[in-house]
Amino acid sequence: FMHSYDQYRHQWRYDLGGFAWANNELAPNMWLWQSFLRTGDARAFRLAEAMTWHSAEVDRHHFGAYSQLGSRHNVVHWGCGCKEVRISMAGLHRYYYFLTGDERIGELLSEVRDAEHALDRLDPMREFYERTTERTHIRIGPDWSALVSNWFSEWERTGDAQWKDRILKGISQLEAMPHG
Repeated sequence: FMHSYDQYRHQWRYDLGGFAWANNELAPNMWLWQSFLRTGDARAFRLAEAMTWHSAEVDRHHFGAYSQLGSRHNVVHWGCGCKEVRISMAGLHRYYYFLTGDERIGELLSEVRDAEHALDRLDPMREFYERTTERTHIRIGPDWSALVSNWFSEWERTGDAQWKDRILKGISQLEAMPHG
């Protein structure tokens, strides 16, 4: 989806990275699925399905250094340096999985269940902060929420309590923060 209109040029900002295309940055999968669930409209289902497949297979890295991460759209699919867990997070695709039981989507959900290790390989804040320890930076909004969606989806699908325990441990650590 294009999400920013250029009022001066009177056209969508299709040619400006960071302004043009929305992968999962604005969570269109979720609002498309919510629209289908609210209305039952077959067109909404097909649009949500197409967005799910596109973001699950095209916008996500399946192997190599960026495995378990997704790539934000720039002007082209591969142009953005932002390789992030928020683009590959399971929470965006679980609607389709639970509505259809699609095995491939199930595999993709499982593949990101431990995507926090991808952040060890590629710090999401590497452009802004020097990495001074073995630990990576995890932003509460885009990274933490994505990891929780991965763990929750895996716990929901398998019943394995280790994924629930990760969520609860993280919540207790957030609560222990000075402004938690």
